[in-house]
Amino acid sequence: QPDPQLQGYPQLPDVSRQRLPPLGWDDVQNRRNIGDTLHEKEELYGMWGPDVPHVEPNMALRHFLLAFSLLGGFGYLLYKFPPESPVVPK
Repeated sequence: QPDPQLQGYPQLPDVSRQRLPPLGWDDVQNRRNIGDTLHEKEELYGMWGPDVPHVEPNMALRHFLLAFSLLGGFGYLLYKFPPESPVVPK
């Protein structure tokens, strides 16, 4: 359903310019042709908006949890089985 606040402005798809092919544009840096209509949220979907993630958020969370659980497990092993001191006590 059309957004009533746009008052007839075209509703463009919510696709980041970073996902478009890099060549074949009048303005290659911003991936736009002369006369293209700007998206209503250009600051979000333009080339200068937030980076599009290459890893899905749930997979990134899994990697994050795996890395910190391995780090915590290693710390726990060092706590339980401390290495012997390389120096002779006084």
